[in-house]
Amino acid sequence: MTRLLDTLLDIALDATGVIREIYETPFAVSWKGPADPVTAADLRANELICERLSAAFPDVPIVAEESDPSRFGAYRTASRVFFVDPLDGTAEFVQHNA
Repeated sequence: MTRLLDTLLDIALDATGVIREIYETPFAVSWKGPADPVTAADLRANELICERLSAAFPDVPIVAEESDPSRFGAYRTASRVFFVDPLDGTAEFVQHNA
């Protein structure tokens, strides 16, 4: 269990660095839907988290908000699964309220 927690904390810390770096610069906002913004912070953190989780736990499926749903595969039948929301509160992030 310690390996899992240490790995997850390392990944979260690195993703936080990516998000903070983007937060401190002017960034573009795209829209997935009428009230659903997405930024480079969402996308880059999602990519980092998914890549690192896949490398550390190759047999565990990942359901990630910013990933293509076709990658979710057979997560419903897996004994373990990671659910990833790389930046919860993107609307607040965009307004610099986060």
